[in-house]
Amino acid sequence: MSYKDATFQWYNNGIKTVSPSGNISLMQFVNAIRSPKPEMIKAFEEIAKAGKEGNKQLKDELKKKHLFFTTPSVDITGGIRNYDSIKSFSEFCVLEYDGIEHAKILRDYIFDKMPSCIFAFASPSLTGAKFIFRIERPKNVDEYKQLYFGIASDLDKFKSLDISNERCVLPLFNSYDPEAKFREDAIA
Repeated sequence: MSYKDATFQWYNNGIKTVSPSGNISLMQFVNAIRSPKPEMIKAFEEIAKAGKEGNKQLKDELKKKHLFFTTPSVDITGGIRNYDSIKSFSEFCVLEYDGIEHAKILRDYIFDKMPSCIFAFASPSLTGAKFIFRIERPKNVDEYKQLYFGIASDLDKFKSLDISNERCVLPLFNSYDPEAKFREDAIA
């Protein structure tokens, strides 16, 4: 099976949601970011405005109200998004940058330079860049962290790498980026 056909769990409204709402395919996720529904575009514009104005509280409230998030690296069972509830790992690893001025330039540079990068897109606030990398499927959290930090060691040359995604159960929010980069033949 191609990783394009892989699915992962998505969650409705807000980071405190711990039970998945269903599954989404990688290609559905890519398409949701490249061409969201018109009402979502309006929400993303409001989030970007709050981000540009430095209003983190409003930005977070708007994200909670309008956005869904995913956990591309793991499938959760048991209704709680934590390490003990990990049922399986995928071949996806999420890395991101926050609080950067030129998110789209960094998005393109990393995508072009890293053949393991499957998907690269700007954050909803346009002040960050997010990436899904292809990795060998880990067997446990420790293996995931080793693979994560292997990629992070190549990316830490750039300011504002957010290493919180070493925790594979953390959310990856959807976004709006019509110029998001997708690679069909990423290497692990």
